[in-house]
Amino acid sequence: MNILFLSCYADSDFNQMIKSGKIISQAAQKFDKLFVKGFIDNGCKVDVILFYTGDNKLSECEMYHNRKIIFHCCRLEGNLIKRLLIRKHYVNEVFSKWNKKGQERIVVIDSLKPAALDLSKIAKKNNVKVVSIITDFRDLLDNKCSNIKQKFFDYLLTKSFYKQFKYTSLFVLLTDEMKKKLPVRNNAIIIEGLCDIDPCADEDVEDIEIDNCFIYSGALSKQFGIDNLVSAFIKADTAEFELHLYGSGDYVEEIKEISKKDRKIKYFGVIPNEQMIEVQKKAYCLVNPRPVGDEYTKYSFPSKTIEYMVSGRPVVTTKLPGIPQDYNDFLFFFNSDSIQGLTGGITGILKKDCDELFEFGKRAREYVITKKNNVIQTRKLLEKVKEKYENC
Repeated sequence: MNILFLSCYADSDFNQMIKSGKIISQAAQKFDKLFVKGFIDNGCKVDVILFYTGDNKLSECEMYHNRKIIFHCCRLEGNLIKRLLIRKHYVNEVFSKWNKKGQERIVVIDSLKPAALDLSKIAKKNNVKVVSIITDFRDLLDNKCSNIKQKFFDYLLTKSFYKQFKYTSLFVLLTDEMKKKLPVRNNAIIIEGLCDIDPCADEDVEDIEIDNCFIYSGALSKQFGIDNLVSAFIKADTAEFELHLYGSGDYVEEIKEISKKDRKIKYFGVIPNEQMIEVQKKAYCLVNPRPVGDEYTKYSFPSKTIEYMVSGRPVVTTKLPGIPQDYNDFLFFFNSDSIQGLTGGITGILKKDCDELFEFGKRAREYVITKKNNVIQTRKLLEKVKEKYENC
């Protein structure tokens, strides 16, 4: 199958070439990358459309090959309107070159990309099926912009975000609850997350020396319950254990001040994802205190859940409504997202036998590697697409 993927995945070669440029967050790149690798491992040919900003024009690199992937890279410049026009023109140009009659082909779209509507339209017009991967709803994103032009632009993007879905053949959703905000009918599958099967296949985590630390990595914001986590850890009887925090956010400065007064709280800044993975393997326990009451949690499955589980270390998290029931045997859960609930969860972990924690983490790792890897998850998607082809 031939796939044209509107994505934010830039491989390491291209990231190096546009040193001063910007693609998007590490988490979003990793998510799209796992889909691309999964498609390749399932025998697909993949073309990736990628937009970036930066000083390097790299006209000679607008299209380049990396193994079985063809990257179509377009630099954005000018004001917001000019950038919209650049996107529209480029997706039309790439689609025209890619769209070869007589071949089984689909367009896969990271639905948050501003060019999603343009590509959906042209694909539908040419009878090419559109698969929309939805990781967030644009109207629920936390955009704290005071600029009037940017606010208007965000309004337009939100309208086009929902408009694109009338051209969608298949929805890929993180949670079942997302169906309630979309015209999905019976054309949706749930793929809450993926792990990369390649580095996990022959890796042995049994001989790794474990540190006496609980680790959280991600957005360091009160919105995500980090203030309660810090307070809970200070309150808990954690003896020689420490809480290590990695990431960025509006709570960082307070964390730095707290760490000066309490040796149990330590901040390590932002590090590359590859390095973060190695750090997680040494944790005594990995934590996620995300509050459960906010509306967005119904539509969210934090990617860190699977990333944590792959480490082989035990994971304790709030019982988010977006976590499927099949994960219940492989995660520890806080009783609540309050300071008291988090304190009890941390204390409960420390009361467990070390061997029990090791075996628990080992089973969780085995589960996601065998059931949630990128090859299996993308195969699930491709099989659903083929069903639609056969029923046409």
